[in-house]
Amino acid sequence: CNHFFEFLVFLVWFPREGCPLRHFVHLLRGRAFRPHPHHPLKQKQLQRMPLAKATALEASLPSTGFIGGKHPGEEDRKALAELIGKDNVHLWRWVKHMLSYTEGERKAWPAPPKAAVVNKSSIVLDVKPWDDETDLQALEAGVRAIELPGLHWGASKLVAVAFGIKKLQIMVTIEDDKVSSDDLEEAVTGVREEYENLKDLVQSVDIVSWNKV
Repeated sequence: CNHFFEFLVFLVWFPREGCPLRHFVHLLRGRAFRPHPHHPLKQKQLQRMPLAKATALEASLPSTGFIGGKHPGEEDRKALAELIGKDNVHLWRWVKHMLSYTEGERKAWPAPPKAAVVNKSSIVLDVKPWDDETDLQALEAGVRAIELPGLHWGASKLVAVAFGIKKLQIMVTIEDDKVSSDDLEEAVTGVREEYENLKDLVQSVDIVSWNKV
């Protein structure tokens, strides 16, 4: 009974001809009960399922699948009502609505659109100042002020170089299709007009590491 519609049938006609209660509880704990992409549940129709109760109930069920043995009884009906909520009218209406479709109608539903794959990279940059008198706080603030589509700044730290000079090492995550290494370098070094204030703060920028996320 791990098929979506068999699961719904089990809800409506339980326990007359459904799967064992154990199967239902297992599906419930696995969050198998979810809105269909073409017929989603509205917020008011979906009650939060008591997973803690389902976990405890599954542990107490015998191997036969029902509380009383091989066949469902009054205790099983009570357990189902307690888990789903017998007064959850909107939910039950949605279940019956889903079951009103014939097999042919269900097969005719288009497949849900697949989410586009976004390729991302995690990069560590070394941003070097001109000298030991460069305001590193202003430098970092200027770098973090850079806004490009698909760019997200992460953690940073100051790393000693030599002669009292420190460099800014900063992590950044980019969407590969939106941001290139040239985009980063031009922005951080102030080549881009909107970030030209960084010219007086940044001498150079190097890529320490570049890893696909």
